[in-house]
Amino acid sequence: MKDTTIPSGPSLTRILRIIAIVFAVAGLVFGALLIPSVLAQESSLLGWWDVLALSLVFGLPVLMGLVAPWSSATTIRRLAGSMAIGQLLVMATWMPAMTVRALPPTANSAWVLGATAIGTTAAALAWRARFVWIYLAATSLLLVVDRALGSPQPAAIPLQDALYGLMFDSIFAALALVTVSAGSRLDSAAESARVKTTRAATGRAQSRERSRVNALMHDGVLATLLVAAQDDSALRAAAANQARKTLEQIDEFTSGRSSTSSISGLDFVWLQQATTTEIDPEAEFSYELENTDIDLPAEVGVAFTESLAEALRNVLRHAATPGEELHRAVHARVADSHAEVMVLDDGVGFDPTRVAASRLGIAVSIRDRMDLIAGGSSQVVSSIGQGTRIVLSWQKP
Repeated sequence: MKDTTIPSGPSLTRILRIIAIVFAVAGLVFGALLIPSVLAQESSLLGWWDVLALSLVFGLPVLMGLVAPWSSATTIRRLAGSMAIGQLLVMATWMPAMTVRALPPTANSAWVLGATAIGTTAAALAWRARFVWIYLAATSLLLVVDRALGSPQPAAIPLQDALYGLMFDSIFAALALVTVSAGSRLDSAAESARVKTTRAATGRAQSRERSRVNALMHDGVLATLLVAAQDDSALRAAAANQARKTLEQIDEFTSGRSSTSSISGLDFVWLQQATTTEIDPEAEFSYELENTDIDLPAEVGVAFTESLAEALRNVLRHAATPGEELHRAVHARVADSHAEVMVLDDGVGFDPTRVAASRLGIAVSIRDRMDLIAGGSSQVVSSIGQGTRIVLSWQKP
């Protein structure tokens, strides 16, 4: 069977719940207004049918309003659909339920014809627009039949009543359709935004993982192989130590493990000092620790440590001038919501604008690595013959 309903979400559910409560009030009001007609026509109808008809036309709206605050959109729409079908059945069986050939003169028309707006509005809550207009046409046709056969009168009067009912009910049906459509559009917009956000987050996560792999390959594998290839026992020892660390990083990366969620400001400073001592023991290290109680995310400490290590390796590999002494310095500073590590050298320098994107050392191991953490950034300042300054920064978001 073809689905006649529309997809629902949180916004549409809230709207349907509110309208359902309004329906309960409408059912009570319409029922109270039609009590005189119901009593006047009681003797002209089958007793059991009269009770069933009243339950379907006025009882279901009240029931829907009572259960709406705890019901899903699907439940509310099913109740609304039951209301619409119920009223249509009441109108269709009105004539067979009559125990007389015509209503008494005191009864103007069948009492159910005074509550057709409830059924058409319920249909608008339950189904798509084209089915609502078909339902509205069927209601108008039954209104003509019941009005004409229930109380004999000139043919123009039932047609006028049907036209009036069609116009009146169409207003409520249109309002309900517009309201439901607005709720559906809100849900669609929210879902579209969620999908886009998820895709963007996935893209950023994939980019971050690619950056980690690139950095790991450059810092851990390629750099280790380059150092190990040199005929220097001290460098080969450093390469062996770096190889062990790389294997640990690969194991952590593939297993998804993370040792801690945060580190203290003091631990951050010690970590940078240990990295400096390990990579370049002759580099001068200094620090400022303005707040010993501050905690930094663990990923911040990792990003700084790995970026600092790459910066120092770049200095040792590229900054020195043969026959001249190379001075290096590292300064770390931790404030309440900010961390910074500066690497300085007075070496040969270079033009940062001429560094190829394929050079992973600066592009990935330093810039991308810092950019991919929330609040992270980096700055590389250098010119030929004037040395180099690399600043790694993190600002608490």
